[in-house]
Amino acid sequence: MSEVNVKEEIEVNEEPMKIQAVEIKLKEEIETHEEPIYFTGESYLVKHEKLDVIEDRRLPTEKKPCQCKKCNKRFFHDSHLVKHQITQTGKKLYQCSHCDKAFAGNLHNLLRHLRTHTGEKPYHCSQCEKSFSDKGVFIVHQRIHTGEKPYQCSQCDKAFAGKSNLLRHLRTHTGEKPYQCSQCDKAFPWSSDLKSHMRTHTGEKPYQCSQCDKAFSHRNALITHQRKHTGEKP
Repeated sequence: MSEVNVKEEIEVNEEPMKIQAVEIKLKEEIETHEEPIYFTGESYLVKHEKLDVIEDRRLPTEKKPCQCKKCNKRFFHDSHLVKHQITQTGKKLYQCSHCDKAFAGNLHNLLRHLRTHTGEKPYHCSQCEKSFSDKGVFIVHQRIHTGEKPYQCSQCDKAFAGKSNLLRHLRTHTGEKPYQCSQCDKAFPWSSDLKSHMRTHTGEKPYQCSQCDKAFSHRNALITHQRKHTGEKP
């Protein structure tokens, strides 16, 4: 368990706390009179944190007694100041109990990450059978049904349902290729392109034909091959 002291500067003396996927416990050892609060489920903790943050934001500055000595930002709760200071130091308080990933002052990021281990998908689309572990991805998915495309390209007339899709598209205008192959000098605008390219170095062939024993490095090559079995013409 982390020991956090609110003094002239923050000190984190121990390893990041590990949070179990089944029972979520939030217990920060702070020099404060607040008692630790325990939650039996993620949804209860997330709702509590959101309400707490909303309450803090609504209060006028003069009613927030806890002040950060580095940037003068003020908070109503000691715990909010602690999280703010942890973010400034770069310390990662919340560590996943299943892998080596750790997260800073926002516990919600850890809870969202835990779903990659548990397989939990709490966000269900009412229009189709798909479910999602991440709320942001779920919201973007719903726009497939509504047709909403709020992210407009400033270089052309294309629009997109998600911000990441827009940013990826913008590389067709800028020519940016941030994904560099570690085996050769080729670079790619999208991570999926790099992943596909890496198979030319590793020899991996994950796309197996169901009609014969041939396998392929790329999905398009498999589709082209399968037409030999079906007789389908492109």
